[in-house]
Amino acid sequence: MNDKILNSNPETLVFDIETKVEKGRRNILDDEVKIFAYYSYKYRCKGQTDDLHEMAEIVNDHKIVVGFNINEYDIPILEHNGVSFNYKIKVDLYKIITKRATQIKTNKGILNNLLERKSLDFITKILDLVDEETGKMKLSKGWFYNWNPDELDLINEYADRDVDITKKLYEWLELYFWEFRGFLNEKDVRNKSYAKDSLTKVAVKAVCKALDWDEIYNWNVDLTAQGPKIGGGFTAFPAGEKYVNKKIHCLDFNSLYTWIMIQCNLFGRHKGRPEDTTRPLFTGTDELKFKGAYYADTLSGVGKLQTQWYEDRLELKKIKDPKEYMLKIFLNILYGALDSPWYVNLYDKIAANDCTMIGRQFTIHARRMLAEIGYEVIYTDTDSVYFIDGFDDNEKLMKSKDTIMTYIKSLVPFPSHHFDMDDEEAKDPIKSMYFFKSKKPDTKDNPYDEEDKKNKQLGLMKKNYIYIKTSGKHVVKNLGMVKKSTSKLSKKIFNEKLIPLIKETTECKFKRKLITSFIMEELDKDLEIVALRKDVKPYSFYKDTSPNSLPGQISKRYGEGVHSIIVNNKFGAGKSKKYCLVEEFKEMGMRKNDLVLDNIYNELGYFTNGNRSKSLMDFV
Repeated sequence: MNDKILNSNPETLVFDIETKVEKGRRNILDDEVKIFAYYSYKYRCKGQTDDLHEMAEIVNDHKIVVGFNINEYDIPILEHNGVSFNYKIKVDLYKIITKRATQIKTNKGILNNLLERKSLDFITKILDLVDEETGKMKLSKGWFYNWNPDELDLINEYADRDVDITKKLYEWLELYFWEFRGFLNEKDVRNKSYAKDSLTKVAVKAVCKALDWDEIYNWNVDLTAQGPKIGGGFTAFPAGEKYVNKKIHCLDFNSLYTWIMIQCNLFGRHKGRPEDTTRPLFTGTDELKFKGAYYADTLSGVGKLQTQWYEDRLELKKIKDPKEYMLKIFLNILYGALDSPWYVNLYDKIAANDCTMIGRQFTIHARRMLAEIGYEVIYTDTDSVYFIDGFDDNEKLMKSKDTIMTYIKSLVPFPSHHFDMDDEEAKDPIKSMYFFKSKKPDTKDNPYDEEDKKNKQLGLMKKNYIYIKTSGKHVVKNLGMVKKSTSKLSKKIFNEKLIPLIKETTECKFKRKLITSFIMEELDKDLEIVALRKDVKPYSFYKDTSPNSLPGQISKRYGEGVHSIIVNNKFGAGKSKKYCLVEEFKEMGMRKNDLVLDNIYNELGYFTNGNRSKSLMDFV
C-alpha cells in the first residue's frame, strides 16, 4: 500500500454491505442487512459482521466512510436499521466517477469515453485495477433472495472481494487527485474535498485560498432554472463533403477562454456606470464588440492568479510533474464558475457572455484573415480553423499565423506572449477529411457570413467528421461511433472494417451489400454481439407514468437491473419489435433471420450509399 494513502487515512473505513432482498427488488424499508464487510485504515485490517450493534460501533469509530454508491443504498438502509452516519465524511466513489470521469485520463483514453456502464466491476477493469480472476465475483440475484445457509461462505467471499475492489478504486482515485491537496486549506484536505467535490468547486476553493478570500456560495439559487442562454463557440458549416490527398492544417487557439478571461480582464468588470470611475475602461472597438466594461489599468487578482498558474504549468510540464495536469484542469474549468450563480466569489453573467462572444470574434477574425491571405478554409469549430495549404510553404504559414495573432492581441488591454495559435498538424498534416450529410435539415443555426450561408446549403453536419493523417493515423469526431449506447457490432465493423477501407480506397461510403456482409460475418462468429445493454428501474417507477415505454415493459417482464437484450421479431417484451434476454434467444432456438437490426443499419448509415436498410434479410 502506498505510504501516502496509509498516512493520510487514519480515520477512514471502506465498507460494503450485502442484503437479503425481500420482495424481488431493492428496497431500504424491506431489505435485511446480512453482511457488513469492511477495511479499516485505522486498525489496518479487514473484517465482517452480521450484528447491527457491531456495525454501528465500527462506523462510529471512524470519521470517514468510503464505498461505491453508498449514498443511494448502503447508508440509507443502515440508517434505517439504527446505524448513524451523522457527522461522517462520506466518500461515494460512484459519485466521484460520475462527476469527474470527463477529466480522468487513462492509458486507454479519457475515462468518460470508455465507460459503457458505471458499475464497480467495469470501472476497475477499465482502470486495470482488477482482471477477470480478481474482479467482482459473478453471483446470480437468486443468491441474495434465498440466502441458503449452505452457501454463506461463498457470499462472505463475495463481500470480501467487493471491499478489496472498492479499496483499490479508492486508493487509485486518492492518488490521481492527490496534487489538488496542495491548493486547498487544511480543512478541505481533511474533508476530502480534493477527491469528492466537483472540480469546479475545487478550483474555486483554490482561488479563494490563493487570494485569501472567504468562500461564498448562493445556497438559495435554483441551479436547474433556465436563465438566458449564453452563446457557444463559433462553429461554421463545412465547405465541402470530401477532401482527398490535400495538405490540410489546423490552427488552434491555445486555452482560448482562459486567455480571453486574462487578456480582457473579465474578472475585473466595472459594475457601475462608466462615468462613476476615473479608471480607464476596456469597452471594445468596432473590431471587437461585447457588453461589459473592464478595468484596463490593472489586471484583477484572479487574472494575475490565472497567469501565474499558466506559467507554473509550463514549467511543471517540462519536468513531467503531475501537478501540471491539475493546473490545466483549474485553468480550463474556471469559466464554469464565471457562469454559475452558485459561486458568488466568481460569478458574473455579463462577463461569461462576453467571454464566448469575444471567442467567436477571435475565431472569425482568424478564419477571415486566412482566407484573405489565400488559404482555402474548409471548416471552423470553436477554437480551431481547418484549411488547405495550397502554398505548401511552412514558413509562410507561420508568418501568416503570427500576423493573425498580432492583430488579435492588438484588440485587448493585457496581451500575453503566451497566447498563440498552434499548428496541430504541422508534423503530420491531414491528407484526407470527410464530412457527412445531416439526417434532417439544420433549422437552428444561422450562418455567420456569406460563405457560411453558402456552405449551409450543402446540408453537411457540424462537429461530425473523419480525417486521415499523412502517417495513416485517423481521428473520428462523433458520427455516433464514440457514443456509449452505440452497439458493439457497429463499433467493431467501423473500426476493423470501414476505417481500413477508407484509408485504402479514400472513399467513406460503401454499398449496402458490403455492409451486410460484414454484419453477417460477425454474426456467424457470435450472435450475442448484437445484444443491447438495458438498465431499468423497478416497475413501480414506470407503472403510473410510462408503463408502455420500452424500459417499463422490460422492467415488468424481467425486473429491475441491467439486462442483455436481443431485439428480434418473435419473442419477448415489446409490441412490433420484441426484446428478449440473450438466454431466451438461445433457449427458443432463434437464428439470424429472427434478428431485427434496424439500429445496426442506422448506426452505420453515414457510411452506407443510398437509403438505410431496415432488415438483414433484405440482402440474404
